[in-house]
Amino acid sequence: MRNAWMLLLALAVCSPGQAGWRVTSHEQVTVLVENTACQLLGSKTWIDNAEITSGTQLAEPLSAWFSLALDDLDGSALFENVPLLANVGSTIWVASDADDPQFTAFVGTLTNGQDDTLWGSFTLKADGSFAGGSGMGYGESSFFGGGHTGDFAGSSIGRIGLRIDAATVTQEPADLPEPCSAISLLCGIIGAGGYALRRRRRG
Repeated sequence: MRNAWMLLLALAVCSPGQAGWRVTSHEQVTVLVENTACQLLGSKTWIDNAEITSGTQLAEPLSAWFSLALDDLDGSALFENVPLLANVGSTIWVASDADDPQFTAFVGTLTNGQDDTLWGSFTLKADGSFAGGSGMGYGESSFFGGGHTGDFAGSSIGRIGLRIDAATVTQEPADLPEPCSAISLLCGIIGAGGYALRRRRRG
């Protein structure tokens, strides 16, 4: 009887959880580099999957962004102003500093004969404010693949593109588990089991 009481007490303490919100996002983009004859020199596909849970709803609207950055002190980055959700299925091209002020800096890095590091970063924003993000850096040889041992030295780069293959962000109500409740339930089960074992040994 006592072991059953302990288990019921734990169940009473353990509530089903607190109301919260879950944000899930999935983005896939491909960076393309072409020469002046519009022939593909190399490409890299980036995929990001993320889930954020919180006790309060994030401010709407939610938006997703991607940027391609150089590993330099200036923080040069392409495509920072391209909203992913509004451009799924499109390819955004930059071919001059008029298209993006960082274009010349990128071309110089991609053709300097060194295996520089490029960084791709995904950012989630809630009503324009930062809500989460992820990123990873690659050397140019790994970034563009295709047997490249370094960068595109000797090639004339005509344009760099960002193809938005997929982008979704959803927010929905969710029950968030309470750690203290789970611990209470576990302690109740352990206590009940220990009491039953003690009775068995006495008998």
